[in-house]
Amino acid sequence: MPVGKNKGLKYFFYHLNFLNVKKIISLILPMAYAIGRFFSNPTGLLTLVWTDNQAFDAPTSSGTVSIAQGGTGTLNADTGVITVTGLTAASGAIVQVTVNNNKVAANSTVLISGNNYSGTWSTNGEPMPMAATITGAGVMVIRIGNFHPANALSGNLSISFRVGQPIV
Repeated sequence: MPVGKNKGLKYFFYHLNFLNVKKIISLILPMAYAIGRFFSNPTGLLTLVWTDNQAFDAPTSSGTVSIAQGGTGTLNADTGVITVTGLTAASGAIVQVTVNNNKVAANSTVLISGNNYSGTWSTNGEPMPMAATITGAGVMVIRIGNFHPANALSGNLSISFRVGQPIV
């Protein structure tokens, strides 16, 4: 066990060897793309946004919805799966879908995670759920980027989400 002046950082890296490094690193939003390309794993990336004072209790409702790229759909649930169909974003492009959800408050936090891509990874682009933005009570916009340097997207992407409410 390392000791001394830099014990905290050495302790972190010492114990990092015993953890699933891939999962830990995929939680770091700014590095998610680089890590995903390094491991070439289209389903192992998690886009995670967290803030203080949010509650993520056991969900009371769940559901699924399919929404075309650039479209709008409704899914009134705490948690669920959104399948974005017909993705055709060019290399480096960002597309979005709008989800109407009565569980979303103006100050909610939404966690999103890419689950499955029906296209061939790399050949048909590299989709990455980037952010879920609350644009007002009952509305969230999910942005999806194509991080492949040359190939366009061609497929459907399923995205899991979870709505968190502020602790008051």
